[in-house]
Amino acid sequence: MDALKEWTNIDIKHRPKVRYWIPAAAVDENDLRREIRELCERGFGGVEIVVLFTTPDEILGGEYGWGTEKWNETVAVIADETRNQGMTFDLAIGPAWPIASPVIKSVNDAAAATELTYGIADVGGSYCGALPERRKIREEGDAELVAVSAYKYSKNALIISSYKDMMPYVKDGVLNYTFDGEYKLFAFYCQPTAQKVNMEQTYVVDHLSKAGAQAVKDYWETFFERFDYPSLESLFCDSLEYHSVMDWTRGFEKIFEKERGYSIIPFLPVVALDNIYPECDATGYTLDDETLRLQVQNDYLEVLNRLHIENHLKELDSYAKSRGKSIRYQVAYNKPFQTDRCALAVELPENEALGRSTFDYMKNMASAVHLGKKRRHSFECAAEVGHAYGQSYEDLFWWIKRSYIAGMFNQVMHGASYSGRYGYAPYPGYEGFGKGISNNWNRTPDISHARGCLDAIARLNTVFSKKAEIDCAVYRPTSHNDGIGGEFCLYPDNGALMNLGYSYEFVSDVLLSMINGEYRCLIIPEQELVSADMLKEVKRLLKDIPVVWVGKKPYASKYRYENVDIDGVFNDERIIHAESLGEVPELIPVKPRISLDSSADIATAYRVDGDDAFFALYAYNRAEMGNGDDNILGFFYKKGTVKETYERPDVTHRIKVSIETQGDTLCICNPFDNSLTPVKTVKNGGRLETVLDINEDEMIVLKTENVKYKELSKSVTEFKLSELDLYSFEPDTPDETSFLRSHFENTPIHIELNELQSWRKLDSRLEKFGGKGVYKGSFTLGSVPERCILALGRVCDTFTVKVNGKVSPYPDQVMKRADLTGLVKEGENTIEIEVVSNLYNKLQNEGDGIFDLRPPYVPRDYGITGKTEIEIYG
Repeated sequence: MDALKEWTNIDIKHRPKVRYWIPAAAVDENDLRREIRELCERGFGGVEIVVLFTTPDEILGGEYGWGTEKWNETVAVIADETRNQGMTFDLAIGPAWPIASPVIKSVNDAAAATELTYGIADVGGSYCGALPERRKIREEGDAELVAVSAYKYSKNALIISSYKDMMPYVKDGVLNYTFDGEYKLFAFYCQPTAQKVNMEQTYVVDHLSKAGAQAVKDYWETFFERFDYPSLESLFCDSLEYHSVMDWTRGFEKIFEKERGYSIIPFLPVVALDNIYPECDATGYTLDDETLRLQVQNDYLEVLNRLHIENHLKELDSYAKSRGKSIRYQVAYNKPFQTDRCALAVELPENEALGRSTFDYMKNMASAVHLGKKRRHSFECAAEVGHAYGQSYEDLFWWIKRSYIAGMFNQVMHGASYSGRYGYAPYPGYEGFGKGISNNWNRTPDISHARGCLDAIARLNTVFSKKAEIDCAVYRPTSHNDGIGGEFCLYPDNGALMNLGYSYEFVSDVLLSMINGEYRCLIIPEQELVSADMLKEVKRLLKDIPVVWVGKKPYASKYRYENVDIDGVFNDERIIHAESLGEVPELIPVKPRISLDSSADIATAYRVDGDDAFFALYAYNRAEMGNGDDNILGFFYKKGTVKETYERPDVTHRIKVSIETQGDTLCICNPFDNSLTPVKTVKNGGRLETVLDINEDEMIVLKTENVKYKELSKSVTEFKLSELDLYSFEPDTPDETSFLRSHFENTPIHIELNELQSWRKLDSRLEKFGGKGVYKGSFTLGSVPERCILALGRVCDTFTVKVNGKVSPYPDQVMKRADLTGLVKEGENTIEIEVVSNLYNKLQNEGDGIFDLRPPYVPRDYGITGKTEIEIYG
């Protein structure tokens, strides 16, 4: 078949990167270079260098630790070898996460992270005594008293009119005052968080102040003054997991009053921060005026967002650019920041996978990439609790297909552990996350099988990196980012909009102001409070696109001391009103670019590049979150949350598709073997209509190409595989500790096949087997067909095919299909199918590893266990 020309030579920028965990500088140079070469052979375009807390203390605290001369020598080796291979590398911006800097020498340094904590007491009448003690006392650092206040309390709420400023009555930590009744007394203190990383050697920076950003820049300035590495692309900022009782920075109360026009001091007891990780301890009291409480809360969050963006994100991004590098940052999640707005502030925003497999959370920064014209939307890909050595490549594609629909088009796979000589670990070597989290994608046994999969991903990246055409913008102004929730948790319409073919992204107020023809419709879910800026932008957009507003009219301003004309916009005759989200699809007056007539769960994506256009359809399964009953991470384990807990059913949906395009012919683009297959279409005005069969978890990528469709009849021939040779994957010597020195054994275990079962069920010797199996069989053809496709059922993990001694194009590892066209002959044909497992059964054991919060060990079923058919087209 014809091939897609742009998929023939894949640019390095489209290749996935991999998170490469190394034990600081305690590595062997030759093995390090060898592993980088092998990562390149596997199809990776770059490595991200991270030192984890699993590195022994004697390394982190010694001459081989992060930031030492030995470390710099190791970085030089990585820089040299990635340059030799045409790859790039990224360095974590600090020794671990959250961001820390060795420039900070004292916990009381202005650059060190701070927080607001408090104490509370019930008081009344004449009171002379010590202030309430801090609820959280850190092991080091000086606390500064910020405010002392008192309130009457009634019906579970503070009475704001009763507020008393007690600071004038405090001397040397003692309050002396006579109260006119019963009061709740609060004392608020600003203190360092005293959080350290890197074996408690390095203080975490203040993520709200310029001093914190400057401490980071000061360290990297000394680095760049000494080293110039062309292959170093980015400084990477990982998870925002800084500890904080309540987000604060020195002088926050003064900044707040200057920016919002009033003091936050009287309202400190009612500031609430929910769904924060690590868990915070903000006061969160209710107020007798709920609207006022919400407005103050929003003002507080607005100041936090501005400080984080202006003083931290933009400062780091600007510095990196001044050195010819970029900042790649996992912005906002788990913290009280607006994700899309934060993503605008850095060149390469990155989303996170762990616990965030639902579409809505995966797409929460897509609008910033789209409207901000970011050159890359990165994705910490396939992070899963459990499944170390057990994630299959089909599992990997499950994650990646969902990410494409959500707007991401580059991956940093989670992850790879340095496999070379290292004195602290048994075979197969150092394990960054033990056996507890995700895979080591550099330790799948066959490099060529990995290359086929990563080539397919890189090809898809070329498509999804093109300009996104999105149907709807959904207004979502919140700072809630915990990532926990089932499918469609942020736009809870149960998929009604998406299943008709509509695509959508989320926008907050700042992103709303940037819309200029990028969407066909704006959807506003019900809002209780709205800002003046939001109303102004809605009024502007009404001139160009339909606006569907769901639910009741907002009743007040989002912020205190802000005048809003709610009636003037909400009652505008151009507004389309819906009572519920379920009504929205039928009220939108514009069709989606890809229209679907199906009851199945199908998601779409549309990408354009000049006159070229690509149309993707993905038959998704729903990712559901558990309830956490089993343990703290129990919500990750529920069926459907990760691919390993979900087995694709052999269920085919027939769908009618109508695509807005000026082309005449649609072809299916196969990213595994780079083939084009024309489909039957009907021209209807400016749209092409077709009927497609799609299986659950299948992605179909269509493109208009000048390839004519030809009607072919189809028949199916079953065949049997008669024998199986199994080659174990073993270390080169019994005492070898490095995966790099491993091989497939030469002498196989031979099995005569009566039926297809998983390897471990064929023979008791295979219970802990890991390696490859070569199946042999034959089939007979009466004539040579125009097309011939091998169709298998369940196969785990990867497979390749030979027919009559010739290798077929790389098979589709999700749909388990291989194109045998041109390889078959009339009469009897021999067939070999090579299946390579991962090493889960071989390396995992019950209870081992450094994490207790992973699923129990359950052996995996490898090999071919489903149908074996030949599809004949002619």
